[in-house]
Amino acid sequence: MSEGDKDDGQEKSQDASPARMEKARRDGDVSQSKELNSAASYIGLYLAIILAGGAVSGLATVLSSLLKYPEMITEQALNASGGVFIQSLWMDTMNAVSLFFFLPALASLLALIAQRAITFAPSKINPKFSRLSLTANAKKKYGTQGLVEFAKSSLKLLVIFTLFGAFFMQRFSTLPADVLSPATALPGRLLEEVTLFAGIVVLFSVGLAAIDLPWSQHQHAKRLRMTHEDAKKESKENDGDPTMKQNRRERAQAISQNKMLHDVPNANVVIVNPTHYAVALAWDREAGAAPICIAKGADQLAARIREIAAVSGVPIQSDPPSARAIFASVDVGEEIQREHYAVVAAAIHFADKIREKAKFR
Repeated sequence: MSEGDKDDGQEKSQDASPARMEKARRDGDVSQSKELNSAASYIGLYLAIILAGGAVSGLATVLSSLLKYPEMITEQALNASGGVFIQSLWMDTMNAVSLFFFLPALASLLALIAQRAITFAPSKINPKFSRLSLTANAKKKYGTQGLVEFAKSSLKLLVIFTLFGAFFMQRFSTLPADVLSPATALPGRLLEEVTLFAGIVVLFSVGLAAIDLPWSQHQHAKRLRMTHEDAKKESKENDGDPTMKQNRRERAQAISQNKMLHDVPNANVVIVNPTHYAVALAWDREAGAAPICIAKGADQLAARIREIAAVSGVPIQSDPPSARAIFASVDVGEEIQREHYAVVAAAIHFADKIREKAKFR
């Protein structure tokens, strides 16, 4: 069992709670794969080679001609259109190299966004004397994790150099012909070779990222795991948090309202104060019990009850005093009180007549 799985002698046996993960995110502790970021940069560089390769090749051809005939530089720069020549050369240079900065940066940014690894954590920039500790820094750099990262980087460089060596040896047979080719053709030929090798590096880096991404996510989740005591402490803190309590009450109220509104079509009658109150009542004739309030509401909720009743064909009776009285004295799921029997019986009789008339239409 590694130290990361224990905390003060206790095993971290529980997965991180949503609250713990959110706190870690606020502190800037997020999961991200360095290999995925590197692969994204390589992909951006590869796209830049493809998109700007022609411009680079053309610029190289122009520069090689100028170096071959240096007197052309003086002649072009000092004549009447010298400013135009220099400006044109500058623009060609910027067009050729700008994508090599922009696309890798954009690809890396998209990789970070895809991993939700971009956070603003003020605690990361606050000065901490612990960061000046030589012991802590040495442990971080030369500890197990530091050695693993060093080994990964060394292995990656070794593989890339091996690929380059194999690629160079495989293309070595064409090298004399390339060197002896005209100066204007050499940039294009070199661009083809660079593009091909860059594609090989991209494939290697993508494969490495496919392995490193789930591993990084696993390690991050493992680091955030909780002991049983951590879970109990967090649960106690959350239960005592007024905001959390309010959120739970609101969720419970929303669930209760949704269930209540779902039951409105089962009502025998809805008694309303047309603008403020609505009470939906259901009566089981065979059971012989008193009618039950299955939904009630005021203002907007009352309007919603009336709308559902109208759509569902539940008769609606306007009786403001009774609606107010039943709303104030009966909770959802309870039987109406004895003093309301007469008005509710009249309302149900009214509803029955409405239904009888509807049958003969």
